[in-house]
This record gives sequence, C-alpha cells and structure tokens, in this order.
Amino acid sequence: MPIKLRDYLNGLIGKMAFEEELYGIRLRYAPILVKEDILVLDKRDGKLKWLKTKRPLDEGG
Repeated sequence: MPIKLRDYLNGLIGKMAFEEELYGIRLRYAPILVKEDILVLDKRDGKLKWLKTKRPLDEGG
C-alpha cells in the first residue's frame, strides 16, 4: 500500500476514534465511494473492504 494512502487511512481511523469518543457511538466502517461501488475502511483490522461482500479489496468482490 502506498505510504500516502496508508497515512490517510491511519488518519481516518484516528478521526473515527475521536468521533466515537465525542458522540458515544461505536463506528466500525468508514465509507469510501469509488465510482459506482462502495469501499469501506474496517477499523478493526484496518483493511479496505467491498461493502457488498465485506471481502478485502485485494480479494476482489
């Protein structure tokens, strides 16, 4: 994974943790739109997954 993307995703996970603390709502996924498909960042394992199948991006979908 490119360094810039990894840094961005790590920052996104940090923002999710802040929002959880601020609002008191547990967040597991952050949506990322890619054309017509939707990817989500799974906070538990830090992987990008397809929303439809919940499979990691590298496995297709």
